[in-house]
Amino acid sequence: MDHKVLIVDDDQSIINIVSRLITRKTNFAPIPALNGLEALDRIKEINPQKLVGIVLDAHMPGMRGSEFIYSLQELDEFEDYRTASVIATGTGFTDEELDRIKNFYPSDRFTILPKPFQSYQRIDCLNTYRSFLE
Repeated sequence: MDHKVLIVDDDQSIINIVSRLITRKTNFAPIPALNGLEALDRIKEINPQKLVGIVLDAHMPGMRGSEFIYSLQELDEFEDYRTASVIATGTGFTDEELDRIKNFYPSDRFTILPKPFQSYQRIDCLNTYRSFLE
């Protein structure tokens, strides 16, 4: 399991579900973070070439999902991290946030999966992005 998927959500049960899906459907290692600040610390520990995906909650205390992406842009290694697919979960992105994200993150690597979602939707989304992750 050389490749990693960063899972950022303030709900531990979502982290557990997504981690299980990732380990069952891929050979990637899930890296959990309970908020955006923790995720920024965790991502710095991951070789950018090994990060293949980020599953990111839109609404978290302390740092919204969009703020995490803005902060990611400020890292020296941002260009290397841009190759990772981002699956944002939730429905809280404003049009302004989405426009800003689209300005610096490849649209073919970013999608939103609205919450609440059924298990089959997570699997469909993961299967869709598996081609990007592999």
